[in-house]
Amino acid sequence: MPDGILIRAAQAFHTDLPDLVKIPVDRCLAQSGQFTIRHNLRLEPAIQLAGAMALQDRLEFNAKDFPRPMVRMVTFNPGLAQAARAEGLLVGP
Repeated sequence: MPDGILIRAAQAFHTDLPDLVKIPVDRCLAQSGQFTIRHNLRLEPAIQLAGAMALQDRLEFNAKDFPRPMVRMVTFNPGLAQAARAEGLLVGP
């Protein structure tokens, strides 16, 4: 990959960082290990699913009156989509 693309990607990430939702890594990593086994996922999609689940838990805790699910997992990975549905998340596109 050309260095210019990596530099622009890093710059875009740092520009967007204040607007991103940050989830504590320790809980996500612990739960992602469970998802690799339960849904036969590779580690990267399992971490994405664990982050979405942690966000869902946080939103439910802070907004008891809203119907579940509030988080939509957007992925083109069929295994991740199936796992997210199994865990109760909405899935798109």
